[in-house]
Amino acid sequence: MLEMVDLLGNAGHDLRSSIVLTYGLDLPLYDGLIRRVLNRSGIWNQMTFCDFSSYLQDVNSHMQAKHAGRHYSVTPILQQGAFHPKVFMLLGPRQGRLLIGSGNATIGGLIRNAEVFGLFDFDMEKQAAPHVAFATVFGLVENLAANGSDMVRKQIKSARQMALWLNMPGVEDGRKVLVSGQGRGDLLSQIRSCLPTSKSDSLFICSSSFDRALLGMKRLASLSKSKPICIVQPQYANIDGDTVKKLGSIVEWRPFVDPYPKEKRKRKDVRAHAKIFVFGHGKTETCVFGSANASAPALNSTNTEVVVVLPKHPKGDIAQRLGLNDSLRAKSIEKDLTIRKWESESGQDERPESRFPFLLSAVAAIESEYRLSLVSTNPPGGGMPGPVGPLPRKAQDDQAD
Repeated sequence: MLEMVDLLGNAGHDLRSSIVLTYGLDLPLYDGLIRRVLNRSGIWNQMTFCDFSSYLQDVNSHMQAKHAGRHYSVTPILQQGAFHPKVFMLLGPRQGRLLIGSGNATIGGLIRNAEVFGLFDFDMEKQAAPHVAFATVFGLVENLAANGSDMVRKQIKSARQMALWLNMPGVEDGRKVLVSGQGRGDLLSQIRSCLPTSKSDSLFICSSSFDRALLGMKRLASLSKSKPICIVQPQYANIDGDTVKKLGSIVEWRPFVDPYPKEKRKRKDVRAHAKIFVFGHGKTETCVFGSANASAPALNSTNTEVVVVLPKHPKGDIAQRLGLNDSLRAKSIEKDLTIRKWESESGQDERPESRFPFLLSAVAAIESEYRLSLVSTNPPGGGMPGPVGPLPRKAQDDQAD
């Protein structure tokens, strides 16, 4: 079992820049822990990109994140679907570390939940070239920064200049990184192109979220000759029981059994937040993991997602390595799911930003000014975006650290 905070802070590398892509962002956690862990690793050029809706829900925590906009930048991403990747990239002049998985930059995602991450490391002293995953993710970040603030674009430029090895032709090791979202290919089609056959012999799924009509599950089931098994944690997952009934025998539902060693289980409320699809083909299997749930928005590229496709493994190896065999062997919970009620009624799923007449993208402290970045329209009271003049004396004092 890997400790994510340790992987961020003890890379043993000479690192200067960090880029975090996350759906949920716990600003007090980032400000008080993640920022400090990265600083101890020598990382001073810190950038975070998060989903705009999630950012709005966490906006009150800015009062507890006094370093936001000064020691690190936060760029909320506004788009039709969710900005849903979970990526942590650390870059230095000769080394790099990339973590892609299912955990957000929150206490749950980094400390408490059951999550799955993949690790890519690069060291110029040991390797001829970086994995292509670095260029893939950095390309996504540059596209995001193109619509961000001047400050963030300068941070991205500095990160590339300090890690010139990003310009080297990348190499592969059998692992593939897939990115979905608006203007990109359908994620499920991308996954299907990586499979050895058009239909797998078997399929098991771990997912923490679903769409109400279970359209994502139906699409996944169509890729398997046999009935897929879906491991779910019913006390936390939002599922519509009537839709489960309609699916009938298309899917087998099993409960999540915590794989953590019993003697180390300190929390009884651990959440199964990992997103995993394992396609079986004869004596081998192909594992896909990352940010994408078994939901329609994730699989049809409405959301921005990042997943990793592993090379072929022996059949049963993935479940054994992740400790999921007890979950796969557990009794069916279909009857328990059929009595569940979908928590959100139709018309109540609007994104929070739709309720506001103007949208504030970010606030950054630059020397003796605050600089505002707006997504659309004008701020109330006829104010204009850009420099807002010298700060009051108290505000200037608050910038000192």
